Amino acid sequence: MNNSYKKNNQGGYTLLMMAMSLMVIGVISVGGLQAYNIYSVKQKLALNEKRVADIIQKVQAYRQLYGRLPCPASLDAARNSAAYGQESNCADVATIATGNCVGGICVVAGARPLVSPRVRIGAIPFRVLQADESEVVDAYNNRMLYAVTETLGVAATYSELAGSIDIRNENAASIINPVGSANFVILSAGENKMGAFNQEGIQANPCTAALPGAGLD
Repeated sequence: MNNSYKKNNQGGYTLLMMAMSLMVIGVISVGGLQAYNIYSVKQKLALNEKRVADIIQKVQAYRQLYGRLPCPASLDAARNSAAYGQESNCADVATIATGNCVGGICVVAGARPLVSPRVRIGAIPFRVLQADESEVVDAYNNRMLYAVTETLGVAATYSELAGSIDIRNENAASIINPVGSANFVILSAGENKMGAFNQEGIQANPCTAALPGAGLD
């Protein structure tokens, strides 16, 4: 009797310990997954910051060499097309009217219309910057956006003080001084891919705000 009781007791104790061990492993796994997700997010943010910083340096080097900023390339050009990674013509103000998009290039009104009336938006023209295409996509495999004050993309009208791009925070307050005076902007659409074009030139997640300014990043 005693031996039988001892064996059953030992068997029950072993199953209990096993169950507790599995619970501990489960808790550790969840914690490890959360830690990995945080690490992954930080890595992607760091990669984005590095790529943006590297391209800014190339854009500044181009400006010093040619006396103007490079003009944006098409956002939706196929990788096997002649337009892929090639800059557009910022001197051409007739083909794309303000408020319209043509061939993957959009033109909007400048923040300081009396200084520079138009801003041109597209992709980074990596070919004229002598960069590899892998350098101009973000950590989420989307083409980074490049906006430039249009007159600054032409040597004859270039002026360091003629920037017409505004950047605002989540409270709609400008972070540029003077307000609306940025010369160019390079940015990633982020993890939600709103408005972004992937490496193949296909829009991943179109901006579908019902009202102007609603639901935008």
